[in-house]
Amino acid sequence: MIKKLLILRKMTASGRAQRLTRLIRAFLAGKLSPKELEKQLETLYNRHGEARATLPRHSGLDPESTQLVTSPDPLYRQIYQTITSTHPLRTGLRDDQIESYANTVSARAATAERLQEYQNRGVKKVQIVAYIDSATTDICRSMHGRIFEVPSAAPPRHSGPDPESNPSLASSERSEHGRQEPPPTHTPPRHSGLDPESTQLVLPASFWADNHHFSQTPTSQMRPFLPPYHYNCRTRVIPYIEPADPYDAALDSYHNLEPLQEKHLQAIMEKARGLKFASQKSLTEHVAKHKQEFNLSTSAEYLRKIREMTANPLNNAALAVSARNKRLNLYVWSPRQRSVNGQNAHDFAIFDLDNKSIKTFHTKRLESILKNLDPDTHAKIMWLTRQDIKKGDTTMIGNNDVIGYERIIEYFETDSDLDEVEIVSRLSMEDDWDTATPELKRRILAVDKIVLERFADWFDYPLFKRYIDTIKARLERHSGLDPESTR
Repeated sequence: MIKKLLILRKMTASGRAQRLTRLIRAFLAGKLSPKELEKQLETLYNRHGEARATLPRHSGLDPESTQLVTSPDPLYRQIYQTITSTHPLRTGLRDDQIESYANTVSARAATAERLQEYQNRGVKKVQIVAYIDSATTDICRSMHGRIFEVPSAAPPRHSGPDPESNPSLASSERSEHGRQEPPPTHTPPRHSGLDPESTQLVLPASFWADNHHFSQTPTSQMRPFLPPYHYNCRTRVIPYIEPADPYDAALDSYHNLEPLQEKHLQAIMEKARGLKFASQKSLTEHVAKHKQEFNLSTSAEYLRKIREMTANPLNNAALAVSARNKRLNLYVWSPRQRSVNGQNAHDFAIFDLDNKSIKTFHTKRLESILKNLDPDTHAKIMWLTRQDIKKGDTTMIGNNDVIGYERIIEYFETDSDLDEVEIVSRLSMEDDWDTATPELKRRILAVDKIVLERFADWFDYPLFKRYIDTIKARLERHSGLDPESTR
């Protein structure tokens, strides 16, 4: 009895979301009876006998609720019904499943509470904000920054999608990129009203993969599903205030994949022009690797050429979310070709806008550059310029391509995210494989073999897995080795 009292006192000392999570954990672990759970939930959400906020229709906690307004049906009863109906026996659950489920139910309740509070305070728009790091899922990164109107009354009921059955509890985050669909023939509404249509606590990853507009081009069919989007989801909803800074406004338009105004384009380029490398060491290393490509010798000359890239209005530019670390990259390249080691190439710079740094600057074939803007490679792709993109007279794999690819071993060893650039470049080589000389093929395959032997199990994001599968197949065809033997 004393132990249980100490547990409940510890819960009381925490925030409401934390206390809810602890209550769910305790119930699923058999430390609270159903009656005790109901009593604690009532105390937590209805302490003064007031009716709390009712969750929106089809929120995953109460399918009978019809609107997001104050109701005689308190929130705690909806949470209690969900917990007890899903796991009435409380058996056979691992600790990680209990933790995952508790976190996700708490996140759903917190979202409903926040939205109710925003309505009460007259907030007109809200923004989806994801926690961005290497563990961020494709679903959350695609929804990050999306802006929606907050309904002032009961939202209209739509015939929503027919979602699949709820997946089994999982402690890991998972999702897939959708594929790009043709742009809509009309301008889609930016701030569609919030109307969650899910009848489940979270939607399965297959739902998001089948709805291409969530990961790429928004359409009028897009509905603003509220987080959590998957188990252990960290994404939240915040009030939206129109930014005064043109750069921040540009990013808001980008996250909703709306056309940018000229002032927004200029703001992005001005921001990139003021960025530096992450460290002096990183700058020195880049200059040492690439100075021969540009026929220069000092760091100052190297940085000047990067600034010229962002200052020249004739250069091409695009935005995309990295497949490796989910950060937002700005890609800028010159439409003019230069001869590097006997190969036609373009000056090419990448800026990490989330990390506020220059990522790299070197020369690349156009085919390799455009692979970065393939929706099967990266997400939320937006072109900032409208220059005609024409391939060069030759698409041959050259020595410069192979020199760049040979650096991928160093990138893996130092955990540099520049490995992604060379992964994309290597995938582009498959399309032009027959144009490479026997010597260049030998060097490429030598790198492929080292990667398979030492790094094949380092990452599991889709682009990396596609890269590993590609080089496995190529080695098998050329060397006759069993791909499994190269691990």
